[in-house]
Amino acid sequence: MKEDSIPHYEDHLGELSVELQKTGSLGLVVIDASALEGIEYEYGTGAYEEVRQRVLRVLGEQKDKDLRVGDSLALWQLRDLCFVLFLDRKRRQGLALGSTDLEVRRKRVLASIVPGLARAAFPYLKSTPRVDVGCAMVIHNLLVHPARILDRALREALEQAAHFRRGAVREDLERLQDLLAGERIVTAYQPILSLEGRSVLGFEGLSRGVSGGGFETAGRLFSAATEHQLLTELDRLCRSRALLNSKRLPSSAKLFVKFATAAFMAAYTAKPGPAR
Repeated sequence: MKEDSIPHYEDHLGELSVELQKTGSLGLVVIDASALEGIEYEYGTGAYEEVRQRVLRVLGEQKDKDLRVGDSLALWQLRDLCFVLFLDRKRRQGLALGSTDLEVRRKRVLASIVPGLARAAFPYLKSTPRVDVGCAMVIHNLLVHPARILDRALREALEQAAHFRRGAVREDLERLQDLLAGERIVTAYQPILSLEGRSVLGFEGLSRGVSGGGFETAGRLFSAATEHQLLTELDRLCRSRALLNSKRLPSSAKLFVKFATAAFMAAYTAKPGPAR
């Protein structure tokens, strides 16, 4: 999907105003992928534009799949990655969309579009990027210009998206704290082979969370620990579990365990304990 195929939402104002006056209400979903804009600061404009075109392509593909024919997709700001999806009315009898309908559509966007946007950021972002999705209702007001009504609804949708994000971050933190407190870490031992004789030189201890805890991959686990400033605690637990569980390895095998930089810093700055 080319950029010029997704117009700025203000370009829709005329038809949206007519629709709003005719029906009395409109529903919209905001897809805020602006967190991906950090790619430009770290990797440059070329990388950002590459990711941006992928995002537009993902949205174009979804337009032909999960989005309704009457839905209208628009850019909120030019060159940004914040989009507005104006929703078509219910197919049956032209009924107005309600709050339950909006929430259903918001969840559908989360399930169908957000994973594709995450893939579009690879390899610049190896962990799942933040994509906030919120919804809002636009109610017609004869005294207020439609542009102002739409702008208020857009900001309400963004605020709702931020609210859901804060809740998800809090749940993430609580799950991570439970994992650390309960030491629910699984260690897999990957063999390291000699290039000459293909013999096993040793094993690398690879850590991840237990199944069903939300941290089944190393990337997800360590990304969350970094975000919540619990990397040193996680690193210490992973090394401890890797050593304890290594008893089932051959006694002659070498064990390789990664250290986080913060772990070295913590060991270096730690004060010596009392003499025994």
